[in-house]
Amino acid sequence: MHRCLAIPEIAIEVAGHVSRGLAAKPTLARMARTSRVFSSPALDELWRAPGQAALLHLARCLPPDFVDISGGVSVHDPYIVVLLRAFTISDWDRPALYARRIRDIAYTVNSALLPATSLFPVLTLLATCAPGPHLFPRLTRLRWNTMASTVPDALAAASLLRLFLGPELQAVFLTGHAPTVLSLFPILVNQQLALRDVTLSVHAANGFDHFAQSLISDFTQSLHHARTVQIPRVDAASFAHLSRLPTLTELDVTQGIDSSVLGLTNNSSPSVAESYLALRSLQLSACADCNLLAKILPAFFTKSPLEDLVVFPAFDTTNDALEHLFGVLPSLAAAAAATLQRFELWNYGLNSLAENGGWTLPRTTLSSLRSFTKLTCLRLGAPSGFDFGDAAVGDLLVACPLLETLWFTQSKSAEIQFTHAVFLLLVRHAPSLVSFGIPFSTQGPLPTAYPTGAKGERLMQTTLDDLDVGYSPIVDPFPIAELFSSLFPQLDAIATDWDPLPDPDDEENDEDAEPDEDAQESDIFYQRWKEVEKLAPKLAAIRKGEQFWRASGNE
Repeated sequence: MHRCLAIPEIAIEVAGHVSRGLAAKPTLARMARTSRVFSSPALDELWRAPGQAALLHLARCLPPDFVDISGGVSVHDPYIVVLLRAFTISDWDRPALYARRIRDIAYTVNSALLPATSLFPVLTLLATCAPGPHLFPRLTRLRWNTMASTVPDALAAASLLRLFLGPELQAVFLTGHAPTVLSLFPILVNQQLALRDVTLSVHAANGFDHFAQSLISDFTQSLHHARTVQIPRVDAASFAHLSRLPTLTELDVTQGIDSSVLGLTNNSSPSVAESYLALRSLQLSACADCNLLAKILPAFFTKSPLEDLVVFPAFDTTNDALEHLFGVLPSLAAAAAATLQRFELWNYGLNSLAENGGWTLPRTTLSSLRSFTKLTCLRLGAPSGFDFGDAAVGDLLVACPLLETLWFTQSKSAEIQFTHAVFLLLVRHAPSLVSFGIPFSTQGPLPTAYPTGAKGERLMQTTLDDLDVGYSPIVDPFPIAELFSSLFPQLDAIATDWDPLPDPDDEENDEDAEPDEDAQESDIFYQRWKEVEKLAPKLAAIRKGEQFWRASGNE
């Protein structure tokens, strides 16, 4: 072995490289067994993030004359732990060798209805044997999931949560129903951890009552070193606390901002204007109140160096609310114009939202976004479509030449405002675009005058390789494929929102059921777009071959 490999830093780098490769675990295990130099670095990587099974592996390291662990083979074969003799401190020597190497672990509290998948008996054994206050003293990341558990099971497991809360813990991800997750807050707060990354994925079937919201707020206000925070709701107190954190760079509010936050805007103190000074990512998921957002954005985020701004509007969002929101976006330009790279405003289920009206994105949408010239990703979705067309898209592309991803999505019933002429604008003004999504009309004659440069040379866009046409109708695939192959020679994936008919060979399908007219039409459009996807790269290859042949002939 080369003497350089005996340098500890190099051995650590080698083990880290192996951990990112194929067959990492068996390779690391062999390294640990065959070389004293690589033994410790290899074991560190092997046990760094071993998953929930690590609990069972550690228990298997206990002396066989001390404990017998059986079961876990099937659903009807739960884990059974039987102590064979009294525990001695030396019994923990071997498990301790590996427990201190674990830095990242996930634990799922399963219901008693699935006993074979529950490691709670094993965790209880380890809790009994571990001599110190922490089972994994160097743990930095913990994911605790109670979604599949009953409340009694979750609370029983919560009693052992303290074993995971070591002094080096920095990231906590809690997932589950409200009672089980909220019950963990006092334990976490009491430990006074310097948490940097916190994710609370809390599910409440009927929303959060005042008591639950107060618990979430109190826990949020206990975070003093947070860098990234994902929480269900924020009220005025928690919002104000987060705004003052000098370390906070990412904030994701998944179930809304309380209207009480508006009371803070009446405060004329300098602290309001000096809010969220380090925030780079703001995401408002699921049910963002756009009227409220339009009022707090200019009040609290004008000095935030935002790079990402993602908004999922509430289902009952109105056109007036969106008009108001896009009207205030330019007020962020002072700080964010030079930093904002990603802006998204859309939501899931646009078709179902359109059935109840749904919003339309106003004409001011793109004119407001033109202020952010560093944009690389823009995604807009509207159930009832867009109140602008090709020209507005062209102006946006001129103002934001760095765009790599640009998507416009709408429901099937919304009126289409864009035409195939928009693709000529892409060739002229979007040199960096890689992914593009837009519903467009294929009616009317296709453009015959392709874009040319200053010297009359043919222009092509050579970075676009992913196109989503949404609910674009199509009659003849060939001319569309010819257009795409001419403008976008690297295009190799075309997606559509039209659905094909179910596979007749699928056993779950009813063979006697006749598809309705809408399903048949959807299948026709789907198949035509799949034909375009097949034809476009073939035509591009033929055109490239002809160009090469002509160039060779001229020589």
